[in-house]
This record gives sequence, structure tokens and C-alpha cells, in this order.
Amino acid sequence: MPARRPAVYGFLGGSFDPVHKSHIALARAALKERGLRVVYLVPAARSPFKDGPPRASAVDRLAMLRRAVRGVPGLRIGDWEIHRPGPSYTFATLRRLRRAFPGRRWEVLLGEDAWSGFRGWRRWREIARRHPLVVAPRTGSRPVSLAGVHFLKARLGPLSSTAARAAIAQNGPWRGMVPEGAARVIEKRRLYRGPEALPPPQAFALRRLLTGERWRHSEAVALWARALAQRHGVDPERAERAGWWHDVAKNWSPGRLRDYARRKKIPIPWGGAKALDPLLHGPVGARWARDRGFLTDPAALAAIARHTVGARRMSRLDKILYVADFSSPDRRYPEAARVRRWAVKDLDRALREALRAKLLHTLERGRIVMHTSVGLWNQLLSESR
Repeated sequence: MPARRPAVYGFLGGSFDPVHKSHIALARAALKERGLRVVYLVPAARSPFKDGPPRASAVDRLAMLRRAVRGVPGLRIGDWEIHRPGPSYTFATLRRLRRAFPGRRWEVLLGEDAWSGFRGWRRWREIARRHPLVVAPRTGSRPVSLAGVHFLKARLGPLSSTAARAAIAQNGPWRGMVPEGAARVIEKRRLYRGPEALPPPQAFALRRLLTGERWRHSEAVALWARALAQRHGVDPERAERAGWWHDVAKNWSPGRLRDYARRKKIPIPWGGAKALDPLLHGPVGARWARDRGFLTDPAALAAIARHTVGARRMSRLDKILYVADFSSPDRRYPEAARVRRWAVKDLDRALREALRAKLLHTLERGRIVMHTSVGLWNQLLSESR
């Protein structure tokens, strides 16, 4: 009796930020031409080839992918990377899959762009040695080949996630670029609008006031705050606005912060201890944005004022911004990853973990502990018992 052919599965990785029609076309072509049982679309937590985190949160990217493959035979989502902290490496994920599913064979699917940079992947030789590579060219000619590489007859269109994001941000003709289900998620959650969703004076002010690094952090906080707001029943647009504006005064000098606080009669609880003046960027930034007419929402302003040192009583929006700032995907310290995991299921636990880390950091350096942080810690402990 002939031996049974082992089940062969496809592995298509990427940020999927957003998923577009060429992703789905590649997966379907591989199913047909390679006779695969299933193709898994595997979103990365963060690409090692990109400077910052994905524009959309893990929650939003998974939602777009699930809607995109709904009703498409043979396509599934593999969430093996997206919930793991740090950059996502294909070789490591494939190792875990070989251990978890010893009876399966995996073929790695690549678009032409990914194939052109394949030799820059970490442990690319291991991947090529252990797994057939399946490449879908965009052009009429085949790229340079390697042993064990299979080129699909199908040709991908010129679509890219970058082009889709740009079209969405500019209110261009983007719907034809992404699967219909993903388009509904993008519209419902107002994804990829970024600062373009803000009134032009606000976007201009933020561009002028924030450094490039601060801009990227504010963007990461805004998108993470939006995702957490959706998860915990808070207005997502309000949370996103607060995220964009939370560090508007972060780059002010300590002297400027103190002078502004005095002029506006903003309390300085530490009196003459000027070493703590950078902590004023929360309440000063909120007051500045209000006085300039950029932000008038009292709830968002309160969250901005409290996002650094907290308060004994905090609204859900306050908690979301505090947690989002501490654990945004651009944060690399280990505590941020732990807080991110808690944030999607227990906001108060995430807040408690973030506050614990801040308090320990402050105490270890022999600095003054703000009474608002102590009051918040005691309040959270009393509520958890």
C-alpha cells in the first residue's frame, strides 16, 4: 500500500497592515498550484525590518484578516506571532510549528518584494533548507532563483499595504485595494486616518510641536488607546485624540513648564524640587491644548493631565491613556509587554502592573513619590480585595 503523502500547509507571514487583495490572491494561487491543504495567514507582532510598530493594533489587524478570509475555502489565520512580544522572526515560528505539528509539512509563501529581501532574513538558510519557498512574482520575468524555490504562474498586482494606508489617509479610492470584509472593519473603526482624522489646525500643531520620535510614540499610544477603548467600552475617537495630544508639552524645557504652570495657577505639588518639573508636561499640555482651542473635551483633557502620575480616582478613559502610554507597542522594556497582555482582558490589573513598575522605578532611584500615585495604588489595592 503506498505511503500517505504528508499534509502540506502554507505559511504566509507579514504585518497585514492592512491585509490587501494581493495577499489573498497569493494565498489562493498557492492553494491551487501547490495543492496545499490550508494556507495560514500569520500576522507579525512587529516586523524586524520596520522602524516602528504597525499602524493598526493587533486586535484590528486580526479583525481585518478574519473578515478577509471569511467564506474563502482553505484560508485560515495563524495568531502564533501577533501575541508574542518583540519582533517576529519566521524561523522561530516555523521551529515552534514543527514541534507542535510533527506530521505537517510547511511551505513558505512570499511575494516578489519579500523574496527580493529574503537573504536578509534571520536564519534564511535554515528556512530554505527546511521548507520549500513559494514565490508569486509581480512582473513577467522570474527573479533570481534558489534551489527549492517554486514560482507560481499567478502574477500579483502592484498593491501594497503602504499604498493602501496612504490612499485611506488621503481619502482616495482605497476600497478596491482591500477585501470587502477588511474594508468594513477599516471604515467602522476609522483605521489609518491617523492625524489626518484631526482637524487641520490640530495636525499642523502636532507636526510642529513634536519631534519625529515623539510623533511616532504619540501615534503608537493613540492607536493602542483606540484599541483598548474598543475593548473596554469607551469612545474610541475620544481615546485616540487623547493619545495624540498626551505628550504635546513633553519636549518643553523644565523651566518653561514651571513658568507656564505658575502663570496658569496649575498646582506644583513638589514645591521647589525642580528635578520633578518634567512631570508637569501632563497638566501643562492639557491646559495649553485647551487654551489654544485644540482640545475642548473635558474627559480627554483630564486623561492627559493624569497620564503620568495618576489620580486617586480615575475614569476608564484615564486608565486607558495611562496604560496605553506605559505599554504602547513602541515600548521595549519587559514590563510593557506584560502590561499589554493584561490590558486586553483586565484594565485595572494592567493599570496596577504599570503603576507598580513606575513606583519601583521611582523608589530605586531615591526620588519623590507623588501622592497621587500613592493614592491610586491604595485605591486599586482596596478595590481588588
